Amino acid sequence: MLRRALTTLVLATVLVAACGEAASTPGTTSEPAPTAPTTTIAPDPYGLDDLAGAYTMPAAMEPRIFSGENPGYSGDLLVDGFDCDAIRAAISYEVVACAEGGTAESPFIVAVGDEYVERDEATDSATISLQYAVYRAVATPDGAGVRAEVVMSATERREVSMVEMVTLTLERVDTAAGRAIALHHTVIGGSRALNTIEMIALNRYGLPQVVATHEGEGVAEFTDGKGFVYSGYHYADDEAMCCPSYVTAHYFRPGPNGWTHSRLTAPNDPDKQMEEESLFAGLRAVETVATYEYANEMNN
Repeated sequence: MLRRALTTLVLATVLVAACGEAASTPGTTSEPAPTAPTTTIAPDPYGLDDLAGAYTMPAAMEPRIFSGENPGYSGDLLVDGFDCDAIRAAISYEVVACAEGGTAESPFIVAVGDEYVERDEATDSATISLQYAVYRAVATPDGAGVRAEVVMSATERREVSMVEMVTLTLERVDTAAGRAIALHHTVIGGSRALNTIEMIALNRYGLPQVVATHEGEGVAEFTDGKGFVYSGYHYADDEAMCCPSYVTAHYFRPGPNGWTHSRLTAPNDPDKQMEEESLFAGLRAVETVATYEYANEMNN
């Protein structure tokens, strides 16, 4: 019995010593358990988190110029390079306004021209005709130059009286889907100014189209780096049209399923200019690419 106990004690001592020797063997270390790499989630380029409280819906697409009712010229152009200078050199009429948009992979150009003015002395008015065209770049089979393909075109005939001032401004902003162009018409008659805006940009397939339209009064133009931002008046039911109690910021941005229109409203301070209102603090002015003033009897 004593011999068995002694034998068991000796074996246990040997095992403990062996374990200690293995643990302290030179050249071996105890490595910590591997940890999972940190994952960084990129911000959603189409997110609306910065517009908390806004009323958002798909942007309206009700074109006035590119409505399809008054088609324009449809001939493509063969150009050396795809820019406004090349379009002006190749087109058969004078271009009065031009802007380049899109991305390096999918550029487009908006061109306006072929001005024709008809005056009516009996009514003290003038009718101005203009051609509009949107081109995209298409490679030619021989690689010699670029074919500027017409994807949208329209003819506009606008009657302007001597008491009206009508201006077309081509505005441009950067978005998550490339550069967008707005055709911004302003009609000033008397004390009121009506604005109609058609925004042209790349759709979700990477091709140019009218992506949003807007109209209203009290319009000033801004950008937040994601799209167009236009101001507007917001009236109460019992307010005179001269004195809106609220002002609205209209945000137009590209989204994964098309452009969106978000509205934020805030009290209007009649002693502040629109760019001084709290809704527009920190926003930048849009880039004005070109301006065209419609002829009338006062500016002939």
